[in-house]
Amino acid sequence: MLNIPVLRAHIREKGSRLRWFKALPCSCYNPANNTFDRACTLCDFGRVYREQKLASEVRVLIGSLTRHYEHPEFGLIEAGQLTVTAMPDEVWLGDLDKVVLLDHRLLMRERVIRGTGNTDTLAQPYPVSVRVVADDVMTYKAGTDYQFTGGAIKWLAGGNAPSANDTYAVEYLYQGVFWFISRQEERVPRPIPYSSDLTPQRGILVNHYPGPS
Repeated sequence: MLNIPVLRAHIREKGSRLRWFKALPCSCYNPANNTFDRACTLCDFGRVYREQKLASEVRVLIGSLTRHYEHPEFGLIEAGQLTVTAMPDEVWLGDLDKVVLLDHRLLMRERVIRGTGNTDTLAQPYPVSVRVVADDVMTYKAGTDYQFTGGAIKWLAGGNAPSANDTYAVEYLYQGVFWFISRQEERVPRPIPYSSDLTPQRGILVNHYPGPS
């Protein structure tokens, strides 16, 4: 018999903090044929996202899932993905909801084109720290040439910097954004002495902003 209090305590101890953005259908979305207006500036693939307030103690359990696919040139390749387990009375995720994992870091190496101002915004929406800023000529120094602030590279007066429209590279760590996909067909029915609404929810997290790393 599944012991819900024990499972909840385990998720609290071993789980990860998160931000949860609920996916709501945009007015441009047509459920009859599952289409949306690609020119719509209000939504993301036919969904409008609203962040849900979570209690500070709420966690979800993150695991790994290995999938294989056949590459036409390299043969069989392993592709990693994440699984998530949540308590539905705390976080009841729906398909295509977005999850930001606050305790997980991903590596990004990004090609940036210097703008005409003193600030260049990075592509990932939740960057945490910058490791390297460099171009073909030099490696720039944090605090002297640039400052990482507000998810962007801010070039400092008096320091070295690329010229406007020049290309440079930034290596940084960021908090990943994932789409939730339910795995209800894989839920194993187990008797629990509580409401069925407390049956643990399981699904897959798919990277929403994939990039080279």
